[in-house]
Amino acid sequence: MLRRRLVALLARAAVAVCILGSCGGDSANTPRNCVPGRTIPCTCAEGASGLQTCLADGSGFEECTSCALPPAVERAGFIDASGQAGFLTEGGSCLALEDFDRDGTIDLLFSGGSFPSTIGLYRGAPGGNFQKPAASTLGAVAYSPKCVTGDFDNDGLTDIVTVMAGKGPSGTAAEFWKNLGGLQFQLLESVFDQPYFSDQFVVGVGAWDYDHDGWLDLVVGRLNPVSGAIGNPADVCKFTSPADFRCLVVMNPANPGPRVFRNDKGKFKVAEGVLKPPYPATTNAIAIADLNRDGKTDLLLSNDYYINHIHLSTPEGYVHGEEFLGMADYNHGMGITVGDFNGDQALDIYSVDVGPSNLWFGQPNGGAMANRALDLGIAAATHFHSNWAPLAEDFDLDGRTDLFVAAAAVVTNDEDMVRMANSSGKIQEVVPQYDMIFWNEQHKGFSQTKLPHRGYPIPNVIHAVSATADTDGDGDLDIVVGAGTPLQFRYLKNQQQPGRWLVVDVEGTASNRDGVGVEVSLVEKGTVQQLRTIGGQGSLGQSWRRAHFGLGNRDSVEEVRVRWTTGKTQSVKNVKANQTILVVEE
Repeated sequence: MLRRRLVALLARAAVAVCILGSCGGDSANTPRNCVPGRTIPCTCAEGASGLQTCLADGSGFEECTSCALPPAVERAGFIDASGQAGFLTEGGSCLALEDFDRDGTIDLLFSGGSFPSTIGLYRGAPGGNFQKPAASTLGAVAYSPKCVTGDFDNDGLTDIVTVMAGKGPSGTAAEFWKNLGGLQFQLLESVFDQPYFSDQFVVGVGAWDYDHDGWLDLVVGRLNPVSGAIGNPADVCKFTSPADFRCLVVMNPANPGPRVFRNDKGKFKVAEGVLKPPYPATTNAIAIADLNRDGKTDLLLSNDYYINHIHLSTPEGYVHGEEFLGMADYNHGMGITVGDFNGDQALDIYSVDVGPSNLWFGQPNGGAMANRALDLGIAAATHFHSNWAPLAEDFDLDGRTDLFVAAAAVVTNDEDMVRMANSSGKIQEVVPQYDMIFWNEQHKGFSQTKLPHRGYPIPNVIHAVSATADTDGDGDLDIVVGAGTPLQFRYLKNQQQPGRWLVVDVEGTASNRDGVGVEVSLVEKGTVQQLRTIGGQGSLGQSWRRAHFGLGNRDSVEEVRVRWTTGKTQSVKNVKANQTILVVEE
């Protein structure tokens, strides 16, 4: 036992040195591959990923830096359960996990990968199996539809909005599928006052109640032409530091930006002027949270080829908050999610892209954020990946928020990464692709686990979706992730040992019924211990809208506190572990 503790202490000491910049990693690369300034991956202690940069004189690579922490405890992993009965493994870019028929099990909404495609459902079954019902197809559509779910008509059932390229007179159409119960849906005409788009296709779609009238509104991110990306690609994407990969281009002044639809009691009407310019070229993902801690719902847009936009809600309407939050120099986003990763009761942002992911720590007062991805090992582990579809949840039930990221492509050095992003040449070498979990090590940093290998080394696969929910009812969160061309869905079942957990479902009355933007906290002796935002996930796929908490070794929670989007708070006291509770707005 003493020897084991000594080994653990030595490992932690080695990692501490690594974080400061001199971790003794190993690499098979020889000086002949050393081009001054080139960065390559290396292996740190405990198998974590690090970075090595060629010295200025080209004589060799510096030692491994920016390593993740070693795991403090042994954790169970995930198994690939995609082969379970009826599970679709080839799919498109519509993905959602939700209990559509209200029978207590999680159903799977998906799009197929063929052309034309289909939108359909698998019915959730006990134990985490999915069964294809006799009539599951919602409609035949063009390839690559996007979708978002929500109770848009406030009848207690979760509806579906699909946005599809190649359909309609202008090239893209938005459609509303009303939930009739029992996994039956009806396409309703004339729900959108302007259902057609002239853009090439839609990327991110999200739902939030921007005007706080109790009805879920829509925001639709669109792909628009950009200037500068073609003809002079070397100036588009480049590394400015080991933690900064930029693809900032000149904006097209004709870009109309994301389209906002106001929900007028079940009818969607285009709302002009809700979001202020400048507008991004491409909005890949959308998340909802109160970042500046003023009690109002803010909108996060993860934008490709431009800076991420944070639209802060103010009495005068939505305003850009990137400068205020200290995030105006970060760009090229492929996904975004929100959580409290260091336990200070402030919301943080995990934003991923082609190249190193970024982890922005917020301030309890809502002030400027600080990027900690490099010194916590996040940037190094994701540096050579095309990262998409992040999730922020407590996957090991220890009471701390972990991270998931899907890797859509991996290359071996910075030069190839720039080449891939600019589409200016073939990638020279590709290494195996892994989705990753970053385990939160007592709020001191992260260790990492590579999830089961996806099995295909396609170099230019730069697209992924993901969603998470407790699909098998055992208290921990499982993951459905898709990546590839066409997307290959994988069903990853969480194999943690039975632990203590709590799920909080909310139902708004004055707030929107789904509780998008609602904050749920666990409180002990007057102090917030854990914080969740419903709707904080947003990376093309949609996770279930519940607040899920790991409780560690606790058998109960002293207080569950809910802050509604109206600003009012509501509490439930002395809640037992291992159950789902419903909090209805009073």
